[in-house]
Amino acid sequence: MPSQRLSNFILLPELKFIRMCRENHSGGRIECEKVPKIEFCPHCAQPSKTTYDHRIVRVKDAPIRGKGVDLVIRKRRLWCKPCRRAFTERIPGVRNRKRHTERYARSILWACENFSDLKQVRVAYRCSSDFLYKIYYRKLAEKIREKVNYGWTSTIGIDEHSFKKARFGSPHQFVTMIVDYDNRRVRELVQGKTTATLSADLAYISGRENVKNVVLDLCDPFKNFAREYFPNARVVADKFHVLRLLSPALMRRRKEITGTRADLRAKKLLLMSIKKLDYGSRFALREFLKQYPDLHDLERKTPPLLSHAGLPQRRKSPTKAHRSHGLVEPSRDQNTQENTHEMARGDFELLPHRPHQRTNGGLQ
Repeated sequence: MPSQRLSNFILLPELKFIRMCRENHSGGRIECEKVPKIEFCPHCAQPSKTTYDHRIVRVKDAPIRGKGVDLVIRKRRLWCKPCRRAFTERIPGVRNRKRHTERYARSILWACENFSDLKQVRVAYRCSSDFLYKIYYRKLAEKIREKVNYGWTSTIGIDEHSFKKARFGSPHQFVTMIVDYDNRRVRELVQGKTTATLSADLAYISGRENVKNVVLDLCDPFKNFAREYFPNARVVADKFHVLRLLSPALMRRRKEITGTRADLRAKKLLLMSIKKLDYGSRFALREFLKQYPDLHDLERKTPPLLSHAGLPQRRKSPTKAHRSHGLVEPSRDQNTQENTHEMARGDFELLPHRPHQRTNGGLQ
């Protein structure tokens, strides 16, 4: 147990200690590997756990008692089956395409503020002048942002926007927008949508325990980031994205069943709310649904979800938040099960729109 605590103190999160080697009088290296877990593709944000091959990278870490420390990390390269691309897993505490940790950058900033000149810092940290100036001015810019910007508020929204299209083999890039709902303004923009990138670029904002509500779409990287980074917040699903999961499956199944001209009138009735139909139309619709049990099963799911999502109703919408698995029942249709697996999982809350007014419309 003490050795495990010591390795957790020296290493970065999610790294497993293997061995430590001394190379010269000025320092040594620590060999370690990333603890395997499910990673998300940076191109299409789909989960993947298929190992493609391995890579060994060497990054500089903060000195220990004046001795330089290099982390030799064995990382996996994973294969994304949907987009058929290979990607390397991220290390928390190391920025993308960087060969130094954030602890090393903070240590350089401390040395620049306490040493007499930058030449002594360059000699002590064994780095070039160009690298030293880049790190120093980047950390100064972050300190200015800390003083200008305020901490996290109670309600925020997260959504991604297309930043650069894929051309000539380059991947499609996205930018993540963080919106402050309390002050009705854009809080921050982060290039990328992975959990490691968001955690690294938003670490300078204090007070993440103050966040109570995180409004987002049903994207797995955003949900994982919200649960890990904001421990006291509840993940709120926007009504538009919840309905978008169920509506295409319903429409596709309706077209498959009612694709003939003889069923044209019943098809039009299926697209209307049953509350707006007269007695004769309701009777005809019920007789038609008796012939198609699968379609009748789909129709039973629509009214409770649509009424709770905030569509116009005569009675007042409930103010209590409902779990998603309480609104969506198991379906006998395989296509519907595949499209509604996110809702059946029940790891978010669907709030009625009218009393809360929390949707992703503010991000758009």
